[in-house]
Amino acid sequence: MTSRTGREPVDWRSERKRVAGVYVKVSQGQDVHGPDRGPAIRNASYARIPVGGYHFATPGVGSPESQADRLIQLAPLRPGQLRPCVDCEWNELHLNGGQLAAWYLGFCIRVHDGSATGPLSTALLLTCRSSRPIIRKCFGRCPLWLAPNGVTHASPPAPWSHWAAWQ
Repeated sequence: MTSRTGREPVDWRSERKRVAGVYVKVSQGQDVHGPDRGPAIRNASYARIPVGGYHFATPGVGSPESQADRLIQLAPLRPGQLRPCVDCEWNELHLNGGQLAAWYLGFCIRVHDGSATGPLSTALLLTCRSSRPIIRKCFGRCPLWLAPNGVTHASPPAPWSHWAAWQ
């Protein structure tokens, strides 16, 4: 996987040689859509790069099920595409570890029921020390989206033994 910042144009044919797949931000929270989601998904698909959509979750803002429904609607699972996934890195309402774990569990159950859960970015969840048993039991079954900043190699955190997507 590759991560892009800013608004520079993507040379999708060149990217095809470097990446195994690409995730595109399709939604955030309750009411924000990824502004470039349509063209990015279409162009990656035309370049024959497996593509999937991800949702930037905002725990505590609306229900986890309503945010999951947006992801399923905007990034439905189709043959040849990557499973939709969730990016878990924001906690602006300062929910405690148990609240965060419960919120994400509701999200993941809804996505799994609607399409099959894709990789889960766990940076925020792993900070919830008091809820690690919940994380191990519930989220350890989800493939891991590893996003270590500025690192070229990292071991996956427990309970994962490998990662499915590297940002």
